[in-house]
Amino acid sequence: MNLNEASKILCVDNVIECDEATLKKSYRKLMRKNHPDIGGSTQAAQLIIEAYNYVNQLRSEYAKQKAANSVARTPTIVIGFEDLIDILKGGKVRLAESGEYATLDKSNIGRFNVLVLFNLTLIVDGNPTVVSRYIYRDALDSYTVQCKVYVQDTKVASTVTTDLGSKHIEFNAIGSRFDYIVNYDNLAKIRISLERCIYSGRED
Repeated sequence: MNLNEASKILCVDNVIECDEATLKKSYRKLMRKNHPDIGGSTQAAQLIIEAYNYVNQLRSEYAKQKAANSVARTPTIVIGFEDLIDILKGGKVRLAESGEYATLDKSNIGRFNVLVLFNLTLIVDGNPTVVSRYIYRDALDSYTVQCKVYVQDTKVASTVTTDLGSKHIEFNAIGSRFDYIVNYDNLAKIRISLERCIYSGRED
């Protein structure tokens, strides 16, 4: 289950930051309607319970990370996107901090302000564009990578390919602005936001 699925099941928008009363009210209403003791579906009730527990776990982690990030002099560290995915999968990353090596994993990543480095090479209609962006990590692991590319005509669709971590991505973009969303193994959501500009022989 992921955040979008849980939100749809519970019929609540922004389940992470909504108030607790709204979430509980929707959960209880759904359970009254779907509980098997009153003729509802056992499968539906189990999905509602699973979604509610999943969202509450995320809300707890989000609250902890917000509190951690508000502490004065919270250390800031930089890691690559591939390292972040390794950590979210349960791995560990060694990093240099104040001349000493420290280990970063899921248990302590919330203690730091984390800058995630995205390095993308976008191949647009056969032409490469290199994009490097530093983006602060948030508790939802949702990122927007802004990219500017140059094309001959924004009314004509461009074929775009790139590698993101271990994934090879290919999509068609049209118009002056185009967003493509990657749900990375239900661990992170990356929005590749393209600004397509007319190529005039000069790139700024």
